Amino acid sequence: MAKDIFAESGNKSHLDYNELSSVVATNPRLAFLQEILPKKIKVKDYLQLIKQIDEQNKNDSNDEDMDDIEDQNDSKTNETNDSNDEESDD
Repeated sequence: MAKDIFAESGNKSHLDYNELSSVVATNPRLAFLQEILPKKIKVKDYLQLIKQIDEQNKNDSNDEDMDDIEDQNDSKTNETNDSNDEESDD
């Protein structure tokens, strides 16, 4: 594994964290190490990522709420149509 990392890094004298994490991220055989050697991320980028995820979750939640409202409206419409049908049968 170390030989592979040295070969991919291009630097034959030493390895740094960024090289290791880059190789781990791009090599499927090393996928199990991704939690141990994740790519570095700046705090600013992390906060932006969290903000995007929160906005996406909000949008997904709003979509689900709208679906629930539409389902409720459909149910009410069906109930109203059923009751109108019963009245017309009388």
